[in-house]
Amino acid sequence: MIPEFSQFKIFALPENPNWANVLKGKQASEVFIAYRQPDSDSEINNFLAKVLAAAKLQLEDDCTYLPLEPNQQFLLSQLPHFKTLKTAILFGLKPQEIGLQINAKPYMPVKLSNVRLIFVDDLSAIYEERQSGGKKMSAMLWNVLKAEFLS
Repeated sequence: MIPEFSQFKIFALPENPNWANVLKGKQASEVFIAYRQPDSDSEINNFLAKVLAAAKLQLEDDCTYLPLEPNQQFLLSQLPHFKTLKTAILFGLKPQEIGLQINAKPYMPVKLSNVRLIFVDDLSAIYEERQSGGKKMSAMLWNVLKAEFLS
């Protein structure tokens, strides 16, 4: 039986941005990171850099990253270097928000084509938890980073 067109979800595609103006770090890196950019961006960027350094990654030298505005969307497949990616770490994003119709559990890498997708909690939430002495989310993040980059 062929499903009717009305049974499919329809999503509005975000406009393709000028990638040179929005992507940060090393362009065409094998590691891509996306996160929602809060107002206190320097603290969050410093925190992200420290977390990655523990996994032997330098934010500016080893990664391409995309700080997103609160309601900004993008399609992962629109990245200019999507085909050369090896790992994408997506902070606080759901697969559907980046144009993917897959089931993915937080902190559990999912392979799509040649890319390992890692969906994790919002970077601001992890940062705030660490600031208040909590370690649950940061421990889960550390475990997945350790398995991905240090083993």
